[in-house]
Amino acid sequence: LDIIAFFILVSSDWTFVALRNYGDKSKLGRFKNGIAAVIHRFLILKSPRWQRPHADDKHKVLAVPFLFRRWSGSVSGISWTGYWLKVPPSRVNEVKNGFHPAWQKAIHYLRIGRLIPRKAIAADNVTRFLHISKIIDDIRIQRSLSHQPLTKKLWQFIFHEIKRKSQYAEDPEAGVKRTVYSSSGDCTLHDLGTNGYHLIEIMKKISKNYVYFSINVTVPVWHLATELLYNTAEEVSNEQSQQTNNARQLSKILSDYMFYLLLLKPTMMNSSPSYTKHILRRTNSAADKLLEKNGIKSRPAKAACKKIMDGPVPESSDSALEDAIKLANGLQKLDEDKKWETVSRIWMEILSDGASHCTPMAHAQYVTNGGELITFAWLLMLHFHLVEPKD
Repeated sequence: LDIIAFFILVSSDWTFVALRNYGDKSKLGRFKNGIAAVIHRFLILKSPRWQRPHADDKHKVLAVPFLFRRWSGSVSGISWTGYWLKVPPSRVNEVKNGFHPAWQKAIHYLRIGRLIPRKAIAADNVTRFLHISKIIDDIRIQRSLSHQPLTKKLWQFIFHEIKRKSQYAEDPEAGVKRTVYSSSGDCTLHDLGTNGYHLIEIMKKISKNYVYFSINVTVPVWHLATELLYNTAEEVSNEQSQQTNNARQLSKILSDYMFYLLLLKPTMMNSSPSYTKHILRRTNSAADKLLEKNGIKSRPAKAACKKIMDGPVPESSDSALEDAIKLANGLQKLDEDKKWETVSRIWMEILSDGASHCTPMAHAQYVTNGGELITFAWLLMLHFHLVEPKD
């Protein structure tokens, strides 16, 4: 590890800048410039480039050698359904590394996928008996953590959405900037026109259920709604619907990422992790009761989410699940392509709102610790003048 750390330090951008001085003609200066020239060759290897890991992969991902990466090249996330059903996180995109196919075959052959839910239920009973549920909850959250590769599709989507918002923000007639993002997705819903009126009304009713309708509430509600829609949607193969599948996958990745930031990086979101965990526990309890009421014991994600969507709304659940079901049912009234386009843009709006309210200190603190994507979005927003530089 020390050797790797030394190699990374020597071949870093900072070392190159510190050594390079073309104006220094002394022997020491020429020696430093010679070393800088060698380091520059290594820095070329750090340049971001996109390629398909395998010939049959649909998505291009960042392909930088491990030792030359400036960051992990992945997007962290936490899925509510994975946490609730106690199942390992899965890949959203069909991007596989060299070990992934072999690992999938081993899991199928050893029937590990069937054993995990049974062991999880037994462990749940033990934790209740020992009164260590909160500790186990924290462990479960960590075990639910996933790392999706940053695809070129996702990066292009973020760039074009922020650029589009910056063009819309300028209002030459009024001489002021329009508000183009909020923590509840209001701007995207208003862009839908008459198609979005029923969703705006749903969000207004939901907001009345909370004293402070902030990102602490909107991210869990939108995340739960996205989870319900994602797990009950059918993938289609025709070319026109490929865009819908892409929007569906982008929605899932951004949804999991924002939920991850809210739970594990609360400083970036100016949020309360204890309140978010409280919402999570109440939601799990409400979902369990709903399935038990319908006599469902086996709970694969697709079947469980379908039953929640099709069943009666738990009016007295006192959880975000009730609001998420209403929101998901409202989104179902849109055409399939419009639905996922809307959800993906709403998550981009929530990401932008979170980035704008995150302090520069927090961006710097988490730039190599899970906060990379939201910091990249923030830098793009600075570039397109959607946010003002702060001291």
